[in-house]
Amino acid sequence: MRKSVMASAMAGLIVANADQAYSVERTCLVTDDQEQATTCPNCIERALMITDESVVGTRSPAREEWSLEHLVEEISGSSDPGSTTAEAFVADWLRSFEHDQVVSPNLVVPARPRIRELVIEPWKEQALGRQGGSDEEWIRDPDFFATAPLRLVAIVNRIDLAKFTRAPDPNPADDVIEGDFVNVRNAGEGRFVFQFLGAAGTPLPFTAIFEYELPASSPEQLIRWGKDWRTLADMEFGDTYNQHLADLTTRFTDRDSAVQRPNSVLLNQIRTNEIALVLPPQDGDQGEEQQQVQEEEVPPQWELREFRLAADGALRNTTVALTPDLTFDLEADLRAMLTAFVSEEVEGIEGDMLLDDQISNGEQFEVPLNLGERNFRSGHAIVPGEWLNIANPDARRPERPEPQETWMLDGGTVASGVEAKDRMWLSFNTCNGCHSGDTGTIFTQIDLRGDDRRPGNAGPQVPAHDDSVLSDFLCEWDLPARRRGLVELLKSDDEPPSLLEMLNTVARGDPDIPACPPAPGAGPDTEEYNRAWMGCFMLERQTRIH
Repeated sequence: MRKSVMASAMAGLIVANADQAYSVERTCLVTDDQEQATTCPNCIERALMITDESVVGTRSPAREEWSLEHLVEEISGSSDPGSTTAEAFVADWLRSFEHDQVVSPNLVVPARPRIRELVIEPWKEQALGRQGGSDEEWIRDPDFFATAPLRLVAIVNRIDLAKFTRAPDPNPADDVIEGDFVNVRNAGEGRFVFQFLGAAGTPLPFTAIFEYELPASSPEQLIRWGKDWRTLADMEFGDTYNQHLADLTTRFTDRDSAVQRPNSVLLNQIRTNEIALVLPPQDGDQGEEQQQVQEEEVPPQWELREFRLAADGALRNTTVALTPDLTFDLEADLRAMLTAFVSEEVEGIEGDMLLDDQISNGEQFEVPLNLGERNFRSGHAIVPGEWLNIANPDARRPERPEPQETWMLDGGTVASGVEAKDRMWLSFNTCNGCHSGDTGTIFTQIDLRGDDRRPGNAGPQVPAHDDSVLSDFLCEWDLPARRRGLVELLKSDDEPPSLLEMLNTVARGDPDIPACPPAPGAGPDTEEYNRAWMGCFMLERQTRIH
């Protein structure tokens, strides 16, 4: 592949039109002006972010392989003698929210006890057909999973997170990227996104994402994953499509004795994000004055948690990857430590990735558990209301907010000693930065099913619908970039994905690729300017969004 193609691809992303018509059926903004829209017009909807009702269903998914029951039976290892049942595994996970969780020495995640009122007790009542049953009865009830208040909203292909290295180019002076794939470690992730439902079956602002590794240790295995996902884009939704997708997903969801991990399963983590468990009750069971005091004392905040399988096979609350503790950003005496970390570990990350012309895909900086004597990596990611740039941060679907910078600001400007690009690179890779102001979202990138607005930066109202609807950030920036990567990966088995080639050509100063404009704050303060900078930034920095 030649660099002129990559220049065209980059330019196509930069000029994406924010005013394109919204389409409920496609779930994303129409992007026919993108280069890859003609070579893979259905990649986003059928191979990358699968939300069609014929797959995810209205109450239960179309295939048993995608049900909560099947996934948990595999994750929990419940078929092994002496193992916990799948029902008890789920109950223990949910009940962990009722108590403070010690995720590392001196690091405690506070309880969110309304999980019982909003999820556990209504679920018990549905399963048992009566109120007042015990947890033990609920766990043993044969209708446990049939009455589960979780609804599948998306199956997601994250092959863009694949980890591998490209060997040095034997002819660096020419305009063709050569060199073999080396050190292939995986093919990214496959994900299942579930929505929690309230007692009346209405969506709660509470999601859970099951994230699995796509195993690969050779170029051939990496390419096979790409081809298998890409094949879906050329198939019509229906039974044949669902069979192909089920054959693909069971390769990473089902247990395999060869997998040297807890419970012999490829689960990387389960992430939850919600505000439901701290919103004040809406049924009038508190006096107005008491409710106002509660809101003033504990303002509702979105929270993301991460759970991983421990060595004993149990699901445990852990620290949140790539996300520093918020106190390092909010407290002045700790800001210097965060600034030093960004300068040493984050600044110029793309230079490290291109060292000696050897390109690495999927590499990130690491956020250590401790910095000095302080806990540095967060036990949970919370989103301060001011990061959302809206008057009412607990509103489920506010008006579309303007982008609001988050991490590493000092009085509205980038903190001294930190470059604007490095600040955004840090923010995009944190859970609370990616799901708030810098991407213009209100924490959820996928809509609450059945709601009447788009998620995050809600944009225009749309008719009531059952389809999952995606945020502007996913539709306009992230998913087109993922589609481009998948298309370029498969143009030839011997060529690298386009994002890597883009990095290489940017590093070499290719005159055919327009230089990124100055970061916001250094140029015109207009939406068009900031969007152009965002597009260039994402490609140059090979952004990896959670």
